[in-house]
Amino acid sequence: MSAPASTASDRDVQPPVSERIPALRREAVAMALVAVFTVTVSLLPLAFNRQFYFFADTPDGAYGQWYELGQQLAAGNWPLMNPAAWMAGNYVAEGQWGLWNPLILATGLFVSASANAVVASTVIKVFFLAVGATGVYALTRVYGARREWAIVAGIAAPFAGFTFFMDAPSWVTNMITWAFFAWAAAALRLWITRGAAWILAVYVAVYLLITVGYVQGTLMLVFFFIALLLEAAFRRDGTAAVRTLVAGVPAALIALAVYLPGVLTASVTARSSEIANDGFLVVTLTGLFTSSVPSGQVDLTGWWGRYTDVPLLYIFWLLPLLAVVPWSRVRQGWAKWSTLVLFGGMAAALAVGPSTLGPLRFPARTMPWVALVVICLTCLLLSRAEGKWVLSRVRVLTVGVLWAAPFWLAFSQVPPGWRRHLVFAAVTGAALLGIVLLRRARHGARKRTVAVIAATGIVVVGIQSAMFADSLVSRAPYEDEASAYTEGMPTGYGEGMVVGSPLGMPESVFDEVEFANMWYLTDRVNVLNLYTPVEYQAMAQDLCLAYDGRTCPDAVDKIFDTDPETGAVVADLMSLDSVQILEDDVRDIDDLIALTPPAGWTRSFVGQHSVVWTRDVPTGEVGSVSWTSPGTEVEVIEDTPLQTTFRVTAVPADGGRVALSRLAWPGYQVDGADLAAPLRGYLTSVDVPADATGSLITVAFAPPAWPLIVGGMLGSALFTAAAAVFAVRRRRRRVARP
Repeated sequence: MSAPASTASDRDVQPPVSERIPALRREAVAMALVAVFTVTVSLLPLAFNRQFYFFADTPDGAYGQWYELGQQLAAGNWPLMNPAAWMAGNYVAEGQWGLWNPLILATGLFVSASANAVVASTVIKVFFLAVGATGVYALTRVYGARREWAIVAGIAAPFAGFTFFMDAPSWVTNMITWAFFAWAAAALRLWITRGAAWILAVYVAVYLLITVGYVQGTLMLVFFFIALLLEAAFRRDGTAAVRTLVAGVPAALIALAVYLPGVLTASVTARSSEIANDGFLVVTLTGLFTSSVPSGQVDLTGWWGRYTDVPLLYIFWLLPLLAVVPWSRVRQGWAKWSTLVLFGGMAAALAVGPSTLGPLRFPARTMPWVALVVICLTCLLLSRAEGKWVLSRVRVLTVGVLWAAPFWLAFSQVPPGWRRHLVFAAVTGAALLGIVLLRRARHGARKRTVAVIAATGIVVVGIQSAMFADSLVSRAPYEDEASAYTEGMPTGYGEGMVVGSPLGMPESVFDEVEFANMWYLTDRVNVLNLYTPVEYQAMAQDLCLAYDGRTCPDAVDKIFDTDPETGAVVADLMSLDSVQILEDDVRDIDDLIALTPPAGWTRSFVGQHSVVWTRDVPTGEVGSVSWTSPGTEVEVIEDTPLQTTFRVTAVPADGGRVALSRLAWPGYQVDGADLAAPLRGYLTSVDVPADATGSLITVAFAPPAWPLIVGGMLGSALFTAAAAVFAVRRRRRRVARP
């Protein structure tokens, strides 16, 4: 798999088939070893925390999202819109639902059919860690590393701190795009150096990465394309530049299809457009300097305070060994691997940049890509210097200094962790010393070195798991079994809303309420308090509703307030049937019992921490007609997630107005009437003409610029196919020339 540097003399040169097949077999065996190692070692934290891979944003967001996606697919639906999810229901605008991604769709089906939420999440995450590990192996091989050193890169990358202690347990979409990125970068390198059908591999990898819908991964891919073009410019390599641009066309079309709905919907959401820096999750240089310390609890301000609870900026304990690489090899390497160097520089610049760059937040999210580049370059340099390591006293002493200084800095930042640092200093110091001694002995040194590195990696992850795994505890006490979430709101039915926040309350409150996207698992009631990264600003402000479903206590007054424009109660306009009110710092359960339900509602449940009010007479379906102006009468004919059709049976001479219990997302069109300004700033409304009696009116949703979106997806595939045919024919003509 190793590719030569891109030059006019060696580009597109392929070894004969008789050599390629055995080589591919050896590569497959090596990848299998990397995958098996990754799967095995990634299970070590489970010995100390069975919910290690079911932490924070996974149960709050991703798991329930996967479950709902699987349920919809199993029912034969490809869900673009869910009115009952309200702020979280514009799935195509959120992007992160992965509606275009076959592996994400398969993940949804797998999760919805799995009985144990923790086991299902663990299987998914370990699978993608293995995908990323083998991708890093492939990338390192493509850039010229020996097989043994590519294996080292592959087994090290998944266990870098941010990937293993943040993305894998919590921010799974960041991890998935990281896993696909290595494959996309490797495929791009092969396409540029070899041409032909490698453009198909580029398309598959890029498609899988972008259609996850997580902008961080797509941004990293853009950075890599920029780095490729810069390298081509430095080398004055026109063919490489053209091939990079050719590969960029389908990537741009896919990105257009995935992100355009969100861009065209941004006007009603709470997405930021400012540039600011409050230091939140901004990587510090002192933190980066301790990246070889597996126990470094570094200076990185986040939800935990100033210093991290886990080694988030750890990259690789082997980094001090770079001191033995001859400088001549370093100079030669930078020229050959300039794309990786440029890309790594851009990723690092973003990691230490402002905390907010428009919609981009949390710069530390870039660390998995920084770690990937550092690990790849480390293994490439050590591989290139194979047999040429400088093991003089000065160089070995330098290794010692580079090993000891980061440990001292890590101790200085969090002195109470000195015992942890001593343990890891002993383990990594012994391993580095062992490698140096093996290299001086020379006989069988390469394979034995890899064995020492692999063994040390197992020990490091095992000790990290023992020390840190149990510190990952979610905000809510989530159960393992999926069936534990089916009951949901006690006595609730129809469309429901929770007032208050269960966070910070006694754990027994979760016997009565769920949180965030785990509401998708409930059977009786559709609760709108779901997790969403975009929100709908007018609704969030009106109902005091947060991105993860929490509300302020006053929300109960807001939903039973009378709308001044229509004279209707807000709960009626939203077609709410159930409302659960939680205790808070001011009101205890006795205060909640003392509250009198509005007319037409009954207190149907009194628990230890909450009460539930349910409507005496159910309303219509969410998304349907919820109010008509005086003199206007309609009959609902059809109501689906994407459209509502009603017949006008009466309308005044000056026309009428109809409101629907749907958020007024951009993309709604009306046939037979006119779309009106949203009621209360967020409820879809229709102006009915005076002559509409007896006519049908259809309110239908399609993502903004939907034909362009579909065309972008189709165009990316057709362009790639055409490019592949052209490249293959061009190679055949070149080979056929005398």
